[in-house]
Amino acid sequence: MAMALNNPVILLFPEVNKISCKPVNFGKSSVNDLESILADLGSTCNRYKALGLAANQLGYNKQIFVWRNRKDILGYMVNPHIVQFSKDRCVIEEACLSLPNEKYWVKRYKQIKMYWYDVFGKCHFYQAKGAEAFVLQHEFDHLYSVCIKDKNCGSYV
Repeated sequence: MAMALNNPVILLFPEVNKISCKPVNFGKSSVNDLESILADLGSTCNRYKALGLAANQLGYNKQIFVWRNRKDILGYMVNPHIVQFSKDRCVIEEACLSLPNEKYWVKRYKQIKMYWYDVFGKCHFYQAKGAEAFVLQHEFDHLYSVCIKDKNCGSYV
């Protein structure tokens, strides 16, 4: 059960962010249901001027997230998988809507390659680097109940 669209990002129920999301079963999930979730995620992301938002942050137990891509357009991924990481990593300061007024130093890969599905179940591949790669990794982590607080490295490496 998801929260109503006019409710804020889950802050009162942080345990929702500590549950690994279930993969979307395309045989059981309708396109309309997935589009409804994406609309909720997108409008909430826009309302808070966020760089991304994972489904579990709004109470949906599905592997779905939205993010602002390198063209500043809101994109989405269903059942995403990171399949390749660069050797190079860096430490960046990150914030999260689920942890208001908190920032943490997190180690991220500088480049990643992913595959993901659209609402029709078609597989796509995507490559990102820099800030976009960091956002994708952040949202991907949410799907597996990993928060920036859990990844805090406390200082530059």
